[in-house]
Amino acid sequence: RAFGTPALQPTFRIYVDLMCFATIPLGFFLAVFAPTVIAVLYGAQFAEASTYLAILGWVITFGYTSGVAVGPFTAWNRPREYGNSTGLGGVINLAMNLTLIPVFGGIGAAWATVVAKMAVTGLGLKYFRKATTYPLVFDFAQYLAISAISAGVALLAQWVVPFGGLVGVTSFVAIYVALVAVIRWRIYRRSASEALRSLLAGSRDAAGRS
Repeated sequence: RAFGTPALQPTFRIYVDLMCFATIPLGFFLAVFAPTVIAVLYGAQFAEASTYLAILGWVITFGYTSGVAVGPFTAWNRPREYGNSTGLGGVINLAMNLTLIPVFGGIGAAWATVVAKMAVTGLGLKYFRKATTYPLVFDFAQYLAISAISAGVALLAQWVVPFGGLVGVTSFVAIYVALVAVIRWRIYRRSASEALRSLLAGSRDAAGRS
């Protein structure tokens, strides 16, 4: 209902934050901590699986960027844009699997899925910009940049601090949440403050009239 109205901006921002907060950072997190995750969950005998997990984390990251960009087309009566975007992903995924699996095996299959999700994101964003002026690329850039910074600090901590794995994971989560709160969530605090002030002003006016 918000599509094509001023209400789209705040409505879509909430949608983006709910969809991206816990998903976009996973590619960065697992690129750094996949061995730690495998060791904790499954033990050292499954250490080789960390290579695949480190790649497949990006499937979650770009799977959600593609979903955020393309999913709204189903509600905006744009089936062609939705079909073209998801269809492109299917074609690229199949073609890359046929090409990469014989050479690289499971790693090739993992990268094929990542590239397919990135392609859907790219085409979806192209269609999205034609449908609305909402700055979705900017939103994605913020989440990607915050995730990259968090991963960089966590990687440094993992190298230089004793018990680096635990310190690295903790620092990633803490820095990521702090940066999102400062950069992304402050708008909600401002909106809540404005709503509270408006409510209090209305209460005072009502009290004055009584």
